[in-house]
Parts: sequence; structure tokens; C-alpha cells
Amino acid sequence: MTGTLTPWLEHPLDAFRYLTERYLIVPAAEQMPLRVAMFIADLAALADCLIPSGTWRTARAEVSSARPSLGRWRSAKLLVERLAAPRRELVWLTRMRAGREHPAGWKVVDIHRERVRCLIDNRTPFVIADGHFSSAAIALVQQVLPTPVAFVAGAAPTEANTPRELRRRLTDQSRDSGRIGFLAAAYPADRLFIGVPDTWGPGPGWGHPRDRTATVRAMLQRLKEPGGMVLVRIDAIWGDDSGFVRPFAGDPSRNFALGAATVARLAACPLVPFVAFLDGRRRTVTVHWGSPIPPAPRRDATGDAANLSRALDFLERAIGQRPAQYLADVGQERRWDSAAQSWS
Repeated sequence: MTGTLTPWLEHPLDAFRYLTERYLIVPAAEQMPLRVAMFIADLAALADCLIPSGTWRTARAEVSSARPSLGRWRSAKLLVERLAAPRRELVWLTRMRAGREHPAGWKVVDIHRERVRCLIDNRTPFVIADGHFSSAAIALVQQVLPTPVAFVAGAAPTEANTPRELRRRLTDQSRDSGRIGFLAAAYPADRLFIGVPDTWGPGPGWGHPRDRTATVRAMLQRLKEPGGMVLVRIDAIWGDDSGFVRPFAGDPSRNFALGAATVARLAACPLVPFVAFLDGRRRTVTVHWGSPIPPAPRRDATGDAANLSRALDFLERAIGQRPAQYLADVGQERRWDSAAQSWS
């Protein structure tokens, strides 16, 4: 019994966060009015702001990196928004799973739709290069696309023992169940995802060659279909030597997998940068399409890094423009220049 409780006693703040999310925010999203669930989510974020923890210090440094010239109170507001974002995301995804959100209740606004109009109208397959922004927004965007987007997503772990692992499992399960619940009337679940084995738990991960090959095969199969679309979050930190290193957002150096660009090259289809911002108050999702990036010649793997880097440039600009919407680490050492629209 003592061994089971040890991770909870050693990490009381993580335990508090998990218990708040699992037993307060999720039930509120399932059963109570939206404003009540959002109030609890924001209250949990405010508690994080008032406790001088590592999470608070990291978030504060990231806010300073993304908005170096903000005054004290506006920085504090952005800090609360950044810490509230994952809890608000949990509210939206839980409501989607519970059937409390419907496509008709949301508006989707396309920015630069003309960049992909020919691809969509001609049913040309393409790889969507997204980042760790709202999963709920991705589900909402489906209503303006003619075919289901296959979201390449890591499987929720089967084992989770520490509060931090339980939080991550809750996040992954909510991402999947929210998308399935929201779109189940239109598409079967196997059309909505391409699974990647558990990438951070005790089981085999994406780095295992056999698992990697199976996932790539499934992606290529979808991209053979007329109008096939595969969405990959290309900003995930890659722990393997097969990736490439470059600055990204607030980080001076980050390693990325080449998989999305490699799959686009093997499928001979474009890589399209994409980001979707969710505005819950206006019940609007704003979609920003980047310019399609043509694939390198099939046998020329040297072009993959350059193509992926172009897509990452698009994503890091989106992070600089809307840092509170980004749900992964921003980084702390580089600064966002709003005039130049770039990080340095």
C-alpha cells in the first residue's frame, strides 16, 4: 500500500491536478452547464498560478519568451490563459464525448482556403502538418472537409502509476473519445485515426522499427485513396537519432522526426501546414492553411528535412501569434518579435 501511495505523496501538486481534472472538471463537463465547467477549469489554472511550482515557473518563463514586452497584468492574464488551456480543452473534449456539443453549434472560418482548394476539389491526397494545438478544434474542422481526416495519434497507455502519467492518459483518452463521440454519426472510428503504439509508457513505442513500419503503411494506404488526408503533429519532440535538429519557437534546439515529410514523399503528395484556433466564447474555429509544399522526388530523402522545416516555420509563427492556444512546451530562450513575426 505504501509503495502505491509513494508517487502521490512525492508529487502532491501533480496529484492535485489529476484529481481536480478527473473528479471535478470531467464530471462538470459531462453533467453541468458549460460556464460551470469552465469556471472550475479556470479556477484550477488560477490555483496553479498561486503556487510557486516548477509548472508555474516554466509557464511564466514561456510567457516572457512569447510576449517579452507585455506589462505585468497582461502577462499575468496570459499566464492564466496558458495554464487554463489544457483544462478548457478537457472540457470541450468531454462534452464532445458526452454528446453535448454538435457541429451545428459551431462556425468554422477558413483563412487562405484558396491555397488548398484545388487539392480538395480535385480530391488530391495530402498530409496535414499540424502542431499541438486544440484537438477539439481539429474535430470541428472536419465539418468543412469532404473526407475524414486520419489523425495519426499515439495510443493512450495501458499502464499509468504516477499522477503525471495518469494526467497524460486522461488527456490522450479524451482526445480520442472526444473526436469519436463528436464525429461518430458521420464516420466510423477506424476512419478517424491511424494509431501509433504507446510512445511514452512501458510498452513498445514509435521508435520500434516494426511498429513504425506498420503505421507508415497505414498512412500510405490512406493517401492512395481519392481525397485522402492524414494529419500528423510534426512538432513532437523526437528522441531518436534519425530526426533533424533546428530551433523552434522558444527553444534554440529541438529534434524532430522526419516522418510526415517522408510519408508525403513516398506517397508523392503535398505536405500542407495547418493550424486551427478555437474560440469557445464565439463558438468559432479559425483554420489557417499554409501553402502546399511539393514532395521531394521519391528516391531523394535529402529533401525531407527542408520540407518539414518549412512546415515548422509556419507552426512556430502560429505559436508566436497565439501562445495561449499552444498546448505543448513553447520554450524559454528565444523571443518572439511581433513586428518581424519571427523568433530569435
